[in-house]
Amino acid sequence: MFNYWVLDLRPNTLLFYPAHFKNKFMSNNNIKNNWYQDFYTKFYFTYFHQKKDDVFQTKKEVDFICKILKLPSGAKILDLACGQGRHTLELALQNFDITGVDFNQQALGVARAKAQKNNLPIKFFPYDIRSLPFKNEFDAIICMYTSFGYFINEKENIKVLKGVAQSLKADGLFLLDLPNKYWTIHKIPRKTYRKFKNTSILESRSFDSVKKIFHNRITLTNGKNRIEKISTYLRLYDLKEIKNKLAGSGLKCLKSFGNYNIKINFETKKSPRMIVLAKKNN
Repeated sequence: MFNYWVLDLRPNTLLFYPAHFKNKFMSNNNIKNNWYQDFYTKFYFTYFHQKKDDVFQTKKEVDFICKILKLPSGAKILDLACGQGRHTLELALQNFDITGVDFNQQALGVARAKAQKNNLPIKFFPYDIRSLPFKNEFDAIICMYTSFGYFINEKENIKVLKGVAQSLKADGLFLLDLPNKYWTIHKIPRKTYRKFKNTSILESRSFDSVKKIFHNRITLTNGKNRIEKISTYLRLYDLKEIKNKLAGSGLKCLKSFGNYNIKINFETKKSPRMIVLAKKNN
């Protein structure tokens, strides 16, 4: 039994904190391996995307990317799991030769339309990030805002990292933006409730410490009629583990940051994000 108390009360939002997360072990039989396809094609851009679709925040993150990568104008960058092109478009405005890939054709359609409207020569491809076709092509690859760790089978996540190494030029850079495992387990609310237009959104979270999977169960309701139940799954890493995963895939960790500020180094118990800069091994 969890004990909850109200942490914050904002318009249309209730946050509840537990004393700590208790383990909830999951059976693989209950997990839909391609859960992300349904979530991102049917629900994400309607109910969740607006929380991050902020011009100021995007510019802040892209400014961070530019300061970290220190690449010259015209350098080739791949935006991995680019979605609707939030970072892709802004990087193109900074005169980089940018390419975006994502499995979501609907999101790519939105990204292409925005690029055309702004006369930006961005290439978008509907690729699975586990099987990238590029070889020694990019000066840098970015994977922003929790777009890695979606696959329940860890071998599939490793395929992504190996594809990144394959796609980078010699000494190419990889910027990987992840949630801090410690922060996610100890600081993220156990439950949240909010309203979006006429829909109530209840999110209930748990962590399986054996599989290292963070599970978010989402219930969307409209009045008294239940609309849909959705589950999302995210593999969480600590810094030592992700360094080892990168090293095993041909990438060396150079530095880690705790937020979108180059002056803030990663600290396990203080940082909300774990942003890792890595370099392709020659």
